[in-house]
Amino acid sequence: MGNRCYVARGTNGIISRFGAFMRTLFALAAFAALGTSSFAQSSFVFNGDTTGQPTFKRPAGTGSFSPNNAMTRYQATEFQVSATGTYIGELNATFSPYLLVYQDSFDPNNSLTNLLNGDRTYIDAFTILPGSGTGQGPSTRSARIYASEASDTNNEQFVRGTGLQLQAGRKYIAVATAFYAPDDGAAVLFGFPTSGAYSVGIGGGPGNVSAIQAVPEPATMAILGLGAIGLFRRRQNRK
Repeated sequence: MGNRCYVARGTNGIISRFGAFMRTLFALAAFAALGTSSFAQSSFVFNGDTTGQPTFKRPAGTGSFSPNNAMTRYQATEFQVSATGTYIGELNATFSPYLLVYQDSFDPNNSLTNLLNGDRTYIDAFTILPGSGTGQGPSTRSARIYASEASDTNNEQFVRGTGLQLQAGRKYIAVATAFYAPDDGAAVLFGFPTSGAYSVGIGGGPGNVSAIQAVPEPATMAILGLGAIGLFRRRQNRK
């Protein structure tokens, strides 16, 4: 009887310790998922390079393509904001760039769909990125989307004077691309670069801006649980 009681108490102890172990494991996993799903900061600044990247039919406004249907190289980066409001988007590049921002999703084969706003030419001081815009005319190397922009100096049909109107809980995609396509005659003739390194900054609004990262799938969590059971059993067998 004494032995049976001892075994029962021991079994209960093992179950209790295992339960505590699993609770700790999944709490840590949940914390890790939360920590990697977004890197919160007041502004989101990232670097990239469009060299050798795929091309798409670049918009020249929220409802129109460039007159020559330019197929320019691009890179897309997802981000989110923690509070709804007006934000600023800035881009500085080694080529004449466009900064485009899409809402919810970006399809390079339907590049007007979900296009929220964009910009091409900016040569004054930045507030998110360091320094200021550079270049002049076709050699301008910077772009900026901001609320106090008064007019469309490039005769393109973006939404001027509103900045980036972003909502918490939605996905956004910043697309860095170029004014010139790789086969553009002027670019070839005058040696204008059509791709290269760039920096983008999104911020200046009421909330934090963060990159969107992958969160572990449920299957991954299940594998973690099975691995934890095996580890726990091995530890018990050593005792």
